[in-house]
Amino acid sequence: MNADKKEIEILCPNKKCPKCKRFIAFFEKIIKENKTDAEIIIITGLKELLQYKTWILPTSYINGKKVSRGYLPKNEEVLKFLI
Repeated sequence: MNADKKEIEILCPNKKCPKCKRFIAFFEKIIKENKTDAEIIIITGLKELLQYKTWILPTSYINGKKVSRGYLPKNEEVLKFLI
């Protein structure tokens, strides 16, 4: 991974649920609006989900740091990690 490129992980057991769709769209919009070099990785597999210490989904991480669990974070909160 490029040192400047950010990694956004979204823990979501089913990418089709409305809450997960909102999470994905939210982060895509933030990346686009701020012209940020970031990659969204969606974690859906049970084995991968169990590696994280949360049972509240969806959960988002930016560069390994937990940003939100079960709710969409505020734009400002996300931008702290992306900029």
